[in-house]
Amino acid sequence: MIKLTNPLNYPLAILAGGIVLVAGVRIMKIPSFLILPSAALVSTAAATYFKSQEPDPEKLAQKEVERELLQIKSSSLDLAVTAKALQQEAGNLLSRDSENMDLLISLQEACYTISEIPPKIDELQRQLPKTNSVLSIATLEENLRSARNLLASSDRIAKEGARELVRSLERNLELAKTGSSANLAKVLNVRKMINDVAGVLQEIQNKIRYLKRGDGEQIKEIEALCDRLKSLRDNFDILIN
Repeated sequence: MIKLTNPLNYPLAILAGGIVLVAGVRIMKIPSFLILPSAALVSTAAATYFKSQEPDPEKLAQKEVERELLQIKSSSLDLAVTAKALQQEAGNLLSRDSENMDLLISLQEACYTISEIPPKIDELQRQLPKTNSVLSIATLEENLRSARNLLASSDRIAKEGARELVRSLERNLELAKTGSSANLAKVLNVRKMINDVAGVLQEIQNKIRYLKRGDGEQIKEIEALCDRLKSLRDNFDILIN
């Protein structure tokens, strides 16, 4: 069944009806009470046609989600390659000094968790619904309260990861208030998380290349970055579920 459209939303449809009305009354000399229904029918038919030519907002949103997923998939594979290369480079640089073994183990564990991201993107792609349901503001506000409580109770190292989670949920809430889809909000936050991970990996790589023997302060900074990587990875799991 065709759903009729309000002609008032389409000026050209009103114009078409007006032309029929004027032509009927002035040119064809048809009484106005007879031509009015025809003019209204023409306006409604024209409006329905114009409406049918408009792109479906839900389909457009789904296409945008699919484009984002392709980019995220590619970025996650690059991320896994970078993490693997960092593992190898760290092994070559840090294994020369027995004092760095704890740092090397921590770094390799962090990089290994990052290598698990590409399969998670595949899983996300399978789990995303084919329709773009609107985000629940009430649910997001509840999750945001929980995340803020977690931030308040976190120690110094975990606090940055909890802060990132709060920021992501705040972005989701803003998107919800503008009527954005749950799918799009999720993939945009995943993309942001991947970019953050890439930045931390680069920072670790720069620091280990210039690490001096016995530099305890530098080692602490690298360990903190490793903990941040693990925290981002944990937040990634929260975001995609």
